[in-house]
Amino acid sequence: MIRVLARQRAAALLLLAASIPLAHAWPTTQAPDGGDPGCDSLASEPVNYRVVFEDDIQPYLGGTFKPQVMEFCEACHVDLSFGSMSLAPINVTINLLGLDGEGQPSNGYAYRRVTPGKPQQSLVFLRLNCADAPDTGGRMPPGSLGGAEDPQYLRLEALVHDWIKSGAIMNGSDRIFQADFDVLR
Repeated sequence: MIRVLARQRAAALLLLAASIPLAHAWPTTQAPDGGDPGCDSLASEPVNYRVVFEDDIQPYLGGTFKPQVMEFCEACHVDLSFGSMSLAPINVTINLLGLDGEGQPSNGYAYRRVTPGKPQQSLVFLRLNCADAPDTGGRMPPGSLGGAEDPQYLRLEALVHDWIKSGAIMNGSDRIFQADFDVLR
């Protein structure tokens, strides 16, 4: 009888532990060269292993009907196409990932717009996360103080990081899973 109770208690504890989300700490974001160029720390944001670009990130970029989030990119990159970078839902896959899904090159920058699996080598992440990362041209949108001053913006940075790190999968992509079998941070 005691063994049965002990097993039941152990099973209950395992179920309870499985239902509690694991808290992971984010490291301080570093520049690709290992320096700290003034990037925002994502330590206060939980890791998200299930980022769906169209549901979680596109509303922050704009072009959707989700008024509960601030569209950070809509005025310049959805309504207009500054820098040949349209983030409108109809164009966003090609403009971020290119035709081959390996990342669209950006004219005048050392980085591809998105390099699946590698946020620190993705111009989009660096432009959101770092005020003065090398070879990025500064933070977007221009004049933004970043996540240190705006919790919604920090959330966007974290979502973009997790989405890129887990393979930058988008609807219509023929890639099912691209990330390595490791933790996102």
